[in-house]
Amino acid sequence: MGDISLPIYAWKDKWADKLLKMIVVPESRTNAAIGHLFLDFIAEIGGIPLQTITDKGSEIGWLVAFQTVLREQFAPNIDLAIYPPHASVKSVHNTIIEAFWCWLHQKLGFNLKDHILCGKTEHIFNSAVAFHKDLVNWTFPALVQAELDEFRIYWNQHRIRPQAEKNMPSGHVPADLIEHPELYGGISCFIQVPQDTVDDLRSILTDKVGPRSEHLAWVSEKFASAAQTVFHEAMGSPKITLENSWKIFTQMSARIEELGPDVLVE
Repeated sequence: MGDISLPIYAWKDKWADKLLKMIVVPESRTNAAIGHLFLDFIAEIGGIPLQTITDKGSEIGWLVAFQTVLREQFAPNIDLAIYPPHASVKSVHNTIIEAFWCWLHQKLGFNLKDHILCGKTEHIFNSAVAFHKDLVNWTFPALVQAELDEFRIYWNQHRIRPQAEKNMPSGHVPADLIEHPELYGGISCFIQVPQDTVDDLRSILTDKVGPRSEHLAWVSEKFASAAQTVFHEAMGSPKITLENSWKIFTQMSARIEELGPDVLVE
């Protein structure tokens, strides 16, 4: 939809098949954004895996650096040469996550994508209107995230299809296996990381590339504040759902036009 995009970034445990985190982000192709996002991930789950595997690319520099230093600090007895903290592979070889994207698109992506794109096909979104991109970014990410959260709960609670030829577990529930790896002859390789350490790394990253808000905020503070004012005072704070999202967008756009777009655009 022009320069509008809603990228999705995810971490998935290879052995248990558990979807650890899945988030819609404004930026997934810069080193700074992925660095901040990885620190979010560590803080959320309370630690790091034994090894991370990602596609190759310049955007993973901070992720690899953090993963490596945390492995060295909190799992010093695990040989880095035998069990490397990170592996970068071509996307076609990153089968765990690539296969999952196909599954996600089949179960969720088509309907969600079609609904969002209808804003263009029905001429509701207009890239020539200065504030329409920001208004899309203010309206839709939370709705998409809610769908992703619901899907993640479903995925982690559903039973994986049994595969007799698979070297790793199958026929299990991901959430159960991650909690009880011994049921399939495994052990937990989770490495705990204190929040204070995550905060220290965040400070280092912020000093180097700027705060999280510079890289992972959907809209500016000025736009967010003004849009909230319009939404609450002019529209009465209606509940936004996927079904009424483009209607709300249209109403918000009209109110903003009345105020003048300069109120919202920096």
